Amino acid sequence: MSAQAVVHVSAGQVAVRDAGPGDMAFGPDGGKTMTQPFAYTVGDADVWVSNVSPLSLEDNPAGASGGVAYVLHVDSASPVDVAVTITIEDQTVWAID
Repeated sequence: MSAQAVVHVSAGQVAVRDAGPGDMAFGPDGGKTMTQPFAYTVGDADVWVSNVSPLSLEDNPAGASGGVAYVLHVDSASPVDVAVTITIEDQTVWAID
């Protein structure tokens, strides 16, 4: 991953539940199909992400392979369950029109 990668990060409150047969399935992860045992919900907490930055190999400790840095904000008087979705478009930007 390069430091020029376009990174989209979103976050939201979720309702956690047991996985069921109608859940969205995705994979593969070592040949396994996984399910998502939660659903995004509009709750009372304000949840947002700021300071999103792609990290190149040079930005990470030795042995790391790049990544994404971000700050997750949750404004709630009590603990809430939150999920983060990260999408990376790792194409070098050559020109901006």
